[in-house]
Amino acid sequence: EITNSSFIHSNDDNIINSTDSDIKNIEINSNKSIVTTVSSDGEDDDYEIGPPIPKELLNISESTSKNADEFNDNSSDNDESDDESDDNVLLYKYNINLYKDIIMNHGNANKPVSTVCLDPGGARLVTAGYDFQLRLWDFASMNRNFKWFRELTPCESHQLFSATFSLSGHQILVIAGNSQPLVLDRDGHTVAECVKGDQYITDMSRTAGHVAMMHSGCWSPRQVSQFATSSADGTVRLWDSTDIWTDYMKKQIYKHHHSLIKCRTKDGHRTVATAMTWTRDGHCLVTGCRDGSILSWDLRRNLALRPTIAIRTAHTPSTDPTAVAFNAGGDNLATRGGDDTLKLWDWRQTRSVLAEVRDLSNLYPTTNVAFSPDDRLIVTGTSVRGNHGRATLNVFNRLDLSYYMDPIITPSSVICVQWHSRINQLLTGHADGSIVVRYPSDSQKGAAMAAAKSKPKLKQSHTVVEEPIFTPHALPSLRKDKVKMPHVQAVLDRKDPMKSRRPDLPLDRGIAGRTKTGGSSLAHYVASMAPKDLVALNENKESIRERILRHADVADKQPMWITPAYKRTQPDMVHHDKEAEDAREDEVTGPLWKKVRGENRPRPNTNANYCFLE
Repeated sequence: EITNSSFIHSNDDNIINSTDSDIKNIEINSNKSIVTTVSSDGEDDDYEIGPPIPKELLNISESTSKNADEFNDNSSDNDESDDESDDNVLLYKYNINLYKDIIMNHGNANKPVSTVCLDPGGARLVTAGYDFQLRLWDFASMNRNFKWFRELTPCESHQLFSATFSLSGHQILVIAGNSQPLVLDRDGHTVAECVKGDQYITDMSRTAGHVAMMHSGCWSPRQVSQFATSSADGTVRLWDSTDIWTDYMKKQIYKHHHSLIKCRTKDGHRTVATAMTWTRDGHCLVTGCRDGSILSWDLRRNLALRPTIAIRTAHTPSTDPTAVAFNAGGDNLATRGGDDTLKLWDWRQTRSVLAEVRDLSNLYPTTNVAFSPDDRLIVTGTSVRGNHGRATLNVFNRLDLSYYMDPIITPSSVICVQWHSRINQLLTGHADGSIVVRYPSDSQKGAAMAAAKSKPKLKQSHTVVEEPIFTPHALPSLRKDKVKMPHVQAVLDRKDPMKSRRPDLPLDRGIAGRTKTGGSSLAHYVASMAPKDLVALNENKESIRERILRHADVADKQPMWITPAYKRTQPDMVHHDKEAEDAREDEVTGPLWKKVRGENRPRPNTNANYCFLE
């Protein structure tokens, strides 16, 4: 439209200003360009302005000027309603009740989800929970099944508290219940692990790493390779992800931290930093401590000195602050405490709190807060014990922490939240192991990409209709028995006739081809088949020895085997008499029991003549 506002836009975004009195006529030249006749000092000169006119403007008629006049009359009214329309657009854009939602399962339904984090581009999601599992999700390759593409246990049997992407999205910092933070790459492979400190040294500045359980960790918003971790040993350590060292076991580790912060109470005692975040410029590190204080440390100064900003009474002492977060502008700080409060601070003037909300139940150490992409809203969740009460997702105005909308009732406790500023999607992790993604209807990235896809159709080759499936070793004869306790196995072996080698029991009736008349064993059967004369012998009760000796005289008089061969060549046989020889020896030397110990036994006289009397 061409109006009297006298702004003519060309394709190269140049603006030519003129007044209503200067423009006299607008003509369309044969080369399809706009030609204006402008009077300057009483002289009219024709010159062309801008590139050739597009086809849509070839049909310009005289009604254009009339529409321009009507537009000018209504322009003032439209300007007044612009502000109201912008507010209505924002109200609709960030009204969570109008968002669509997707429910994804982290895994174990009985374990809470401790953290959810999207990469800076919003293409990948990392989730971690109390089931020791870390799962990676890729929205581009995901369908409506909403299945993760990688699952791993990075820290063995330690609960995972935090998993965050770096500024570039290439690395993931994992914080667990052990004393060694872990850095993974984008695909879940281990890059390096922080070294463990010496727990027998009392001065924490003398150790290379943490010596107690981890609490939180975060990446620097300015330096890609820098991250900070806090532990129960009362220290906050800063690491450089490029300073990797290989130990003697060929394991990649971060050998030493490059900066150390010791958190102290007002009286100088040691305290633990349970939550931390960076300022937007990356120059300061803000920690929430167990004594209820909020401390800010300027990394450009000597960290051994006192903190630059200290809010000693931010929360109730002995209650762990679970989250500290800055808005996009960096002038407001939101803190979530273990005392069931949400507080908003002006970072330019921290003497008093700007706004506060109480009675927001907080039972988990990883409950956090998040700001909306336009920096107008603050989101946090509440938690309940079991089925006692209702867990809610609360949305507040940033300026005064008034409720922006009614709390959204959720089936289980809301632990962690993230509102991604680039794709405008809100993620919440719950205590029942579910992850809810809320996104506007006009969203086309992130989870909306997977929701737009259809479920994969089941192919005919993947189905079996009315055909049994035979499992290997399904038969009892092929199935392996379960391993039993030794004493149980011994009792079972004792009852087994084969393993215990139990003899056959006497038969009361025929079984397995054996009859009672044939006997219960092989010996009984052989005895039953013995010759009749042997049976008769048994009946006469004559021993077998007597039957053999009955033929001794005949064997001596009529030998049949060896003796007849030597009958002609050998003399008469003289048998050796052992008793007679012993008697002769006793006559010469006396009996052995009469011999005195140590006395030499006399040698018998071999020349003596002996007379044997019969």
